[in-house]
Amino acid sequence: MIGKRILLIPPERQNKFDTINNLEDLQQSIMVAGLGMNWYDIDVWKMNQLPVHVEDGEWRTLYSKISSDGEVNYFPRGMTEIVNEAEQNDHLAIEQRLMLVYDNDFNFYLSESADGYQMAIEKTLQRAKASGFMGTLIENIGNTP
Repeated sequence: MIGKRILLIPPERQNKFDTINNLEDLQQSIMVAGLGMNWYDIDVWKMNQLPVHVEDGEWRTLYSKISSDGEVNYFPRGMTEIVNEAEQNDHLAIEQRLMLVYDNDFNFYLSESADGYQMAIEKTLQRAKASGFMGTLIENIGNTP
């Protein structure tokens, strides 16, 4: 889910984002993403030729830099982060149409004493994916009270 990015934006820019339907549209928009220094996302944005502002130091200062016409126009956040961050920053809104998706898996590490759980975890995750349950969970993130 962390590789599924949803954007925090100035609410008055939703109409601009409504015109973006693919990567090429986002590239041509010349809008700038804000990312923290040393985040792996920087490479993704640069490889896709998307303008990026890299915040050196405290990345949370990006919230106050996001504006319609300033140096940062949107802040891509993971699905697990976006709702809480939008609630804490009432001057920003969750972009309503777009999701930027790239592979970024989490790795689970088990201690030697928990090594016996590896197969059970793998099988459960594989079943959840094959049955569609994992997809349903991902689609419904943020829809719960």
